[in-house]
Amino acid sequence: HYDYIVVGGGPVGLSTAHNLGKAGKKVLVLEQFMYFNQAGSSGDFVRMFRTMYSDENLCKLAIKTKDLWAELETEAQVQLIEMTGLLNFGDPDYKDGPEGNLTKPIEIMTKLGMSFRKLSREEIMKEYHFRNLPSNFIGVFAKDNGVINVFLTVRALYALAKKYGVELRENEKVTSIKCTDCGVNVMAARKNVITGEQDQKSYSAKKVIITAGAYVNDVIKSLNFQIQLSIWEMVSMYFTMDAMMNPPVQYPSMWFQFQDGCPPNLFYGFPSVSWGPQNQTRIAMDWASRIIKDPSERQTCVSEYELRVTSAWVENHCIGVQNRPVFQGTCLMANVHDNNFVLDFAPEGVLGPAHKNVIIFTAGWAFKFVPMLGKCLSQLAIDGQTEFNIDEYSINRPGILGFIISRFSFYKEVLFNRDLERDIRFYRGGIERKEDTRKYHKFLTDRDRLIGEELLRRSILKSGLSTAWLDDLMEEWEKVHTQT
Repeated sequence: HYDYIVVGGGPVGLSTAHNLGKAGKKVLVLEQFMYFNQAGSSGDFVRMFRTMYSDENLCKLAIKTKDLWAELETEAQVQLIEMTGLLNFGDPDYKDGPEGNLTKPIEIMTKLGMSFRKLSREEIMKEYHFRNLPSNFIGVFAKDNGVINVFLTVRALYALAKKYGVELRENEKVTSIKCTDCGVNVMAARKNVITGEQDQKSYSAKKVIITAGAYVNDVIKSLNFQIQLSIWEMVSMYFTMDAMMNPPVQYPSMWFQFQDGCPPNLFYGFPSVSWGPQNQTRIAMDWASRIIKDPSERQTCVSEYELRVTSAWVENHCIGVQNRPVFQGTCLMANVHDNNFVLDFAPEGVLGPAHKNVIIFTAGWAFKFVPMLGKCLSQLAIDGQTEFNIDEYSINRPGILGFIISRFSFYKEVLFNRDLERDIRFYRGGIERKEDTRKYHKFLTDRDRLIGEELLRRSILKSGLSTAWLDDLMEEWEKVHTQT
């Protein structure tokens, strides 16, 4: 038995475990693959840390997170971020996209008293070795942004979690979660390397924190709801820079281009870093040509389309950079319709009072917020609340919960405005109290039950989930109904 179980051993899960372990809690982390894998959202060498946002709340969270990164570096005794700064540039009339736009961050940084510098088209091309930029392009540079060392961050969090006594298990895939008012029971399967069979494991805890990223719906399927995810296969490409130029080509900071197009002309780049491939710059589109619903649909190769478009952009705009990548890869970016996080307890409408025993984080561009997310999730687990403003990331906001819960709500509200399981409990309780069961007939008629069961069963089958829980519920209803 544990105080807390964390499902998903990526950076957010390890950060959560680190915070819980540091608070003296007994913690288990279950990772379905090996640790430090490339199967999720944390592949490659680098990620952006940035405070330059079109969303004021994200900007404020990033400022707080910057201090938490510094604390993490001090505790781990390693440098995790190289503060190079960030250049945003492009069309000032670009309206909006996954990363916001070019001009809104200027308003927010001015309001919050943050330092930044505006650049003309000519200054951008001179300082960043670009060419052929459109005449209306402008730029804004902010120094409080940097390049995160992905490999070192994940390993530092792993080591710190282990230091505080967290039990870290790998190659254990969660197969079901049972939730009660008193706690949770988590079932996991681990392949036996000797027999080849699946060994079943059972763990219990006060609460479970699910940080499985793109795999979240696999984990929560036994809880009878899903999250409406679009999983983007995000591409990274590394291009060789000409070391023989005088001076050698090097980007002074990270950069991001905003421009309309079809697809959007959203490109980003990183400078060469000491922990990455030498004399290489990462340049790619901030867009995905392949959007999937399930991680099993993933293709590990870069699409020919993205390769062609990115290579053409590099050839047209980058001085001293070869126009064909040396190597490329993909990672899975879980997304919801508004490009924000899902950070909340499980929906009360599904799990009832026990919903606070299940805490979920998924979706969004999250690596830059890893220390904050770990602290936030640990606070939700221990205290039931957090110091951070997460109202915008509610699981109950429109368009987040999946087909099962929305269909169940339809059937509940339109057909007879009652929850099927609740009515059965009323029935059963009345029988146990030896009450006249005729007064409970109003709750559930044969017609109501049959229509409701059929609608619910269709929605579950369409989603690909098991109907076992509904079968058990109907069997219980039959027992109660027979007695009446």
